[in-house]
Amino acid sequence: MTSRHRRHETLARVLAVLAAVLIPLGLTAGWVETTVFDADALSRRAVRALDSPAVRHEVALQLTEQLVRKGDRNVIAFRPAAVVAAEAVIDTDAFRSIFATAIRRTHASLLEGDGGAGLDLSDSLGLVASGLQLDSVVAANPGDSADGSSFGDVVQRVADLPIWNLSTAMTELALGALLFGAIGAVASVLVSADRRLGLVRVGLAVAAGAALTAALVAVAALVSSRFADDADLASAFEGVAWFVTSDLRTAMLGVMAVGLVAAAAAAPRDRFDPRVIAAAARNRVVSWRSTTKGTLGLAAATAIAGIVVLMEPDGVLTLVLHSAGLGLVFIGARMVVSLLPDLDSGASSSPVPRHHRVLSTVVVVALLLGTGAVAVVATQRARDASAASVPSTCQGSVTLCDRRLDEITLPGAHNAMSSVEYPGWLFGEQIAPIGTQLRNGVRALLLDTHYGRPSSVEVPGSSAPLIITDVAAELTVPGAELGNPELQARADELSALADTTGERHVYLCHNHCELGAVLLVDELRAVHQFLDENPDQVVMMIIQDATSSADVVAAFDESGLTSEVVTLTPGAPLPTLGELVDAGTQLVVFAERGDDQAPAWYHRAYDWFQETTFTYDSVASFDCEPNRGGDANPLFLINHWVSVSPPNPATARAANARAVLEDRVGRCVAERGVLPNVIAVDFAGLGDVVDVAADLSTNPR
Repeated sequence: MTSRHRRHETLARVLAVLAAVLIPLGLTAGWVETTVFDADALSRRAVRALDSPAVRHEVALQLTEQLVRKGDRNVIAFRPAAVVAAEAVIDTDAFRSIFATAIRRTHASLLEGDGGAGLDLSDSLGLVASGLQLDSVVAANPGDSADGSSFGDVVQRVADLPIWNLSTAMTELALGALLFGAIGAVASVLVSADRRLGLVRVGLAVAAGAALTAALVAVAALVSSRFADDADLASAFEGVAWFVTSDLRTAMLGVMAVGLVAAAAAAPRDRFDPRVIAAAARNRVVSWRSTTKGTLGLAAATAIAGIVVLMEPDGVLTLVLHSAGLGLVFIGARMVVSLLPDLDSGASSSPVPRHHRVLSTVVVVALLLGTGAVAVVATQRARDASAASVPSTCQGSVTLCDRRLDEITLPGAHNAMSSVEYPGWLFGEQIAPIGTQLRNGVRALLLDTHYGRPSSVEVPGSSAPLIITDVAAELTVPGAELGNPELQARADELSALADTTGERHVYLCHNHCELGAVLLVDELRAVHQFLDENPDQVVMMIIQDATSSADVVAAFDESGLTSEVVTLTPGAPLPTLGELVDAGTQLVVFAERGDDQAPAWYHRAYDWFQETTFTYDSVASFDCEPNRGGDANPLFLINHWVSVSPPNPATARAANARAVLEDRVGRCVAERGVLPNVIAVDFAGLGDVVDVAADLSTNPR
């Protein structure tokens, strides 16, 4: 082959690759235009997704959360039952109509570049509340769309995708890609030295491009779970994405079949003859079987194939049927080709016009420039991320870096693990889970650790197992507290329904794991993630431990948090926030009980803290009377919540109001002579505790 022919073949291959990229791209752009950018089409698909029990459950969770945020005391106390009732309401035509309208509204906001508000389901709250017999809740907050926003994080991440910037150009992109892809395919055949083989090349290239696109769409649907942080929500989102993109994947398989048929129609008669292929495969197997390595390899492949068939019979059957269908299409095309004369390939040896060579140069230069641009953008983003990771502040303020721990005030969450958003949690004292509390400004977490064992019974409204408190194990821990009799009776009722089936673990529970439990190590991982993402923030934990220090420390080790804890030196000045941030030891840990086997960083809380009492029956009864810890201890904890059962968010909102907080802090500073370093409250997301603590840190009294 002459150098000119080689250049022609190179150009033909480049044009075939161009067609393989542009044709699937054009079809994908067309699908996006008619599905993603069409509000009615998207809303219809979203409503059909409600047929999935997993999706209905997640929507029920989101709606129940909105009712929780509206402050209904009964929903907060008995959230699992509310979720079950909400699922029944969601499975109605009335709700589906409201849901479709909400999808169209969100779609419009995404096109306008504003998806941060989430999915506005406020119109449905009246329907759900009516089904739960909570009409008074919605009546108290009519038309409050902010409280009706669901899936806020997911929608915001979808809104951040660059695809929405292409909404006005998607039609042009689809038509342009299809047009130039077709031109590239035809030009590749015309430029080829042998046009029959050129058509084979284009057909196989387009088939490969369509197959790759289908695979990428499938992978994108599977990894779409990364749009959500919660595991159950991520699974539901993945299912919706898989359902929504099913027709696009099918279209790509159709294009792949067309490409294979085109290749079959033009291929030399013996190139893809099924008998020739079968003979070649048989000879290859015989060759492998003649060696030890080959035999072992075939045996391993056969065993793996058998395991796959046993584990995923439906998926394998679908794959076999699709493959068989494509094979039949291929064979049918070959039968037709056998009746046709050979194509004239001699004419293709004529000189190729100069503009073909120019086109080749342009394509190569464009590819090089595109690759270079991607590399520059990626490098710049890496530099920006590196620069952003260097902390320049402490708790968001440059001035606080020179303040010691005893010179700042941290907003705290009492029973921080007692979030109604955790599966099956009853009598919650916080709304958001621990990770969200930290992102919302909480910097001190008051936690309770207990031993528990998973049972055979699922928590109502979720797939989580009911956790049974291992009281026998806790009785072996010196100084561990037992729960109050009323809650113990309710816990006993629940535990009587189940048998424990799992191993003992350390959970975060409020006295009784039957009323709500989350694994300690999972929540420590959430804290670890927050500190890694916010290296200028300092967080404190105060643990009421009904478990041994060894078991708690093991959970810290497993979560990766141990490297971020600080060890305080008794009698020495407390470290500044800047020293903690610079050293990467942003977590200060205290335990109410502790034991002699604990490491030095697992500080005994009341060797360091003095506190107020913590049982108050009204906001008016708040005082500053001393409780645990000596008055010479450097840190001061104000326990600031009203003890009512079930916990009442309306009472907490009143207690957490700026005027109430500032009045109590002023009285306690005057009476105790020290600045409060932690103000612990119920429902930390309600009221002004975060802002008041920030003001006290910046302008201490």
